[in-house]
Amino acid sequence: MRLGQHAVSGAGLVMTEIMADRIGVYCLALCLDECEAAMRQVVAFCGKYGGAKLSIKLAHAGCKEPVLPPWEARASVPISSSRWHAVEPSTISVPASQPSPRELSRTDIEALIDRFVAAVNRADRLGYGLVEWHGVHGYLIHQFLSPISNGGSLENQMRFPLELFWAMRQAWPWRKPMGTIISRVTGVKVVGP
Repeated sequence: MRLGQHAVSGAGLVMTEIMADRIGVYCLALCLDECEAAMRQVVAFCGKYGGAKLSIKLAHAGCKEPVLPPWEARASVPISSSRWHAVEPSTISVPASQPSPRELSRTDIEALIDRFVAAVNRADRLGYGLVEWHGVHGYLIHQFLSPISNGGSLENQMRFPLELFWAMRQAWPWRKPMGTIISRVTGVKVVGP
């Protein structure tokens, strides 16, 4: 209903929540046939009653996943009860309050790219007008771009995000726009009074 409300508001573009690999237990995900079928109903409703194009954000939470929903204080899901495990770009540690993530291997990265490309293909089949590659909020792409979680040269930090973006762009029809939102943490020198 929220997306439908925005679709009939006169807006030209309505952005859905973050999808692809789940951010939390009850988050939207565009990774299964059942998810695609459910979103088909939402997209059809918005198209029937509104004039706005729908846009979708694709992301992976990296070492921030898995978490319980907000009404359960977004606590970490115990690894034993989780369908997935938190991952990160390097062995640089994360806060002790989070489950210990696993460093991504090259095989993991290739599988992750395949899942993003599959989500892009699903978004195209559903009729989305724009795909956004989401690289902020400390999620996986942001983790790769940050020297805090992924040391080394800027070239090395950018390797996976650029590879992922290019694979998604190749899958997404060229007649449709594809965007990105990124932030990069750099060394900050705070000067006091």
